[in-house]
Amino acid sequence: MFLKSEPFEFNGHTVTLYELSALHRLQHLQHIADEEKKSLKVWTVMNSIVF
Repeated sequence: MFLKSEPFEFNGHTVTLYELSALHRLQHLQHIADEEKKSLKVWTVMNSIVF
């Protein structure tokens, strides 16, 4: 079974979009959660310095 792909054109440029497997979707969600934790830590540190 192959994942879907299709061209996407915007502003004169074309890229190919690929469907993500279930594993890739989970990894992406984990990455987003990790980045959110990092930004929250930076915000907390900066907020404690300012106040």
